[in-house]
Amino acid sequence: MANEPISALTLFTSYSTADEVEILDVSDTTFASTGTNKRIPFSTLLTMAGVATAAGVTTVAGGGTGLTAVGSADQLLGVAHTGGALEYKTLTAGSNVTITPAAGSITIASTGGGGGGGGGMSNPMTTAGDTIYGGASGTPGRLAIGTTGQVLTVNSGATAPTWATPVLVPGSSNNYISAVLSSTTSIGTGTSFSNIGLSITLPAAGTYLLFGTIRSFFAITGSIGQFGFIAAELYDVTNSKVISGSAGLPNFGALQVASTSIGFQGAAPIGPVFYTPSITPATIQLWTLYSTTASLGSPAPEVLSDGNGNTVLCAIRVA
Repeated sequence: MANEPISALTLFTSYSTADEVEILDVSDTTFASTGTNKRIPFSTLLTMAGVATAAGVTTVAGGGTGLTAVGSADQLLGVAHTGGALEYKTLTAGSNVTITPAAGSITIASTGGGGGGGGGMSNPMTTAGDTIYGGASGTPGRLAIGTTGQVLTVNSGATAPTWATPVLVPGSSNNYISAVLSSTTSIGTGTSFSNIGLSITLPAAGTYLLFGTIRSFFAITGSIGQFGFIAAELYDVTNSKVISGSAGLPNFGALQVASTSIGFQGAAPIGPVFYTPSITPATIQLWTLYSTTASLGSPAPEVLSDGNGNTVLCAIRVA
């Protein structure tokens, strides 16, 4: 550096602690009439400024790194794991991760690998509402969102999730069906069941719980011990079959007094019974049969439906 007065000195842009500053003291003529040269090492200036040095490098406490050499290419400077010092750290890529150093940046990225384990995964989602599920060998699969009211369930092969309309949809006429016998209906005497005019329609394929209540009346006269009864069953008109397990005896009576007409009134449940029709829509009717070993009294046998209670038939879809 050329000789300059102190007032003309500017900020040094680079230096070494081994460099020296030489100052000409023009008032000290001890050794020369023109003044005395004095040299001050940069390390001394740093020490005088309160920046301590060790082995020519500024310490951590003094605001430096405390390191005597630059680290390897692409290392990062950080606090040592044990604290109290700085050190150079090397970034190490884990499974399915890449580290790409460049000028002014370091890029960390996933390499995928969803089918072979590890932390990476190829994202199969493309649309809002998509769901990721594990496919063959764990490979990520995409399930698009379903429609309003659908629920997530399992497909028939039990290998993947799928959207489906629930069996029981609140407010749907497919879930609960009922009918009431419009008026009291007479029952003929015979050996075969017949329709009394009460029916419901099962609207869609599925399994239903069938049930109801039947009110009935009959009167008989004769010898002690003679009896009469009303039987009932559910008949699928569409599939031409009696519904298994639906037959019952809602009203039975036996004479305890001879030669006196006695009436028997009963209210009893029909079912409940589970039924899966082969063909739908399927019409289910209530059929009845009256039989006796005595003589008919008055009025004739009948199924009741009035202000005192109705005869009803119901169904709930359960699957």
